[in-house]
Formats: sequence, structure tokens, C-alpha cells
Amino acid sequence: MNCKKCGASLESSWKICPNCGSPTGVQKSAQHKKKAIYKNGWFWVAILLLTIVLGHRHSVQKRNKG
Repeated sequence: MNCKKCGASLESSWKICPNCGSPTGVQKSAQHKKKAIYKNGWFWVAILLLTIVLGHRHSVQKRNKG
């Protein structure tokens, strides 16, 4: 990809030409960053359910032993 203003070679993710400062026309969708997994609500629901299940199993095993 080349700059439309000065013709400098650009990487496809660059929003601005480093040579002349002209906008490259790259859309935000091309630069969309994935949200960190720990910021996803479903991640915390899964952690909570896993904690409850493991805690229940531990409690049942302890009760059966003694």
C-alpha cells in the first residue's frame, strides 16, 4: 500500500503516513482490537460456576471421608 499524497510505502494497519502525515484512509474495523478475555462478562460467569462446582465436589468428598 502506498500513500496517496507522497507515494511512500505504508503498512496496511497505519492510519497516517509517517513521511507526510497524510491520513491513509484505514478504517477502524481494520484496527479493531480484541477485548481482553478477563473483561468479558461470560469469563467471570464461567469462573464463578467453576468455583461453585469445585467447592461442592470438595465438600462432598470431605463429608464422605470423615
